[in-house]
Amino acid sequence: MFSKNYKLVWRSRSGFAKIAKEAGVPVVPMFTRNIQHGLLQLEFLRSETVQRWYDSTRFPIVLPTFYLPVKMTTYLGKPLLCGPDEEPEAFALRCKRAIEDLRDEHQPPEQTYWGALMERLW
Repeated sequence: MFSKNYKLVWRSRSGFAKIAKEAGVPVVPMFTRNIQHGLLQLEFLRSETVQRWYDSTRFPIVLPTFYLPVKMTTYLGKPLLCGPDEEPEAFALRCKRAIEDLRDEHQPPEQTYWGALMERLW
């Protein structure tokens, strides 16, 4: 659910909040540090030229992916319960903010692949 720069791609997710409210169960926000640095994709293959070529030929291109042995750590936030008078959409936004808070607290904003690899050693 995160883009390459760890921006949360949320759109209008709220189905989970409706189910959690109906079931009366908490939602536990979580974030995994360096998750995007674990997969190295060759960015030049995502260029507009390649996209135009695909659009005209419809020949699928398999982008090579390299898995890097970076140190990943998963952080769990405090469980969140949807209040009895809280709308599921508002609860979903509260969950989103909790995930973003975990990201902001635990993911260095300018982390590089090399830096993530070095965390494995130190």
